[in-house]
Amino acid sequence: MRVLIVSLYHPELVRGGSQRVALDLFEALQTRRAATPAMEAHLLSSCTSGVMPALAHAGTAISGFDGRADQHLFFSDHFDSFWQKQGDPRALADFARFLERLRPEVVHFQHFVGYGIEMLTLTRKVLPECRIVLTLHEFQAICAADGQMRRRVDGTNCTNESPARCHQCLPEHPPERFFLRKRWLLRHLEAVDAFTCPSRFMLDRYIAWGLPAEKLFHVTNGQPDHAARLPLPAPPQRHGHRVPASGFSANCTTARA
Repeated sequence: MRVLIVSLYHPELVRGGSQRVALDLFEALQTRRAATPAMEAHLLSSCTSGVMPALAHAGTAISGFDGRADQHLFFSDHFDSFWQKQGDPRALADFARFLERLRPEVVHFQHFVGYGIEMLTLTRKVLPECRIVLTLHEFQAICAADGQMRRRVDGTNCTNESPARCHQCLPEHPPERFFLRKRWLLRHLEAVDAFTCPSRFMLDRYIAWGLPAEKLFHVTNGQPDHAARLPLPAPPQRHGHRVPASGFSANCTTARA
């Protein structure tokens, strides 16, 4: 099985939780390949000219990453954050050619930010038989105000979106534009076979927003046990005295009421 993981950035270029999860998943699949040669994993991480200016203007939207096997970078500076749309036709064409050449059986989007929501539909068009998975790390589809679900008018948590409520947070956009934005996003999200959410709260919010409940699954973010790889430090030598807590004088060995 050939799997393509699509990540928002790469944690070695831009730190963040979702990109760390994507890299951990990629590395876990690569490790499994040693026991299952038929397993093949690839990682595609978004990037911008602000992060790597030289590579961003190399004539293609997709390139290798520092000579690393099966790791690639996707460059675009034309992402529309309101519509979650890719504004560079070249980037769309390069992504389609990349899929045609790689032909993964599973495409796991860890994000559509930086790529464009229409990449989901494009993937389905190029690879009609592949399985498309999307992990929802925050509320970017529901909330046009940076996906935070926090009302800018008073700082309170937002319980639900609506054209009127969203217009209050982003008055530069008329209410009808939020109606169209939701239709646009839901239309492209139809291409997804399965959605995963790391929290049940988030899953419930997306069901209330309009995603089909039968496609949503609660899957916590798995993490490797990095601590298990490190040797345990030797216990401190007490020599009959209490070891002082960090930040206190060695003479202050007890606490009295």
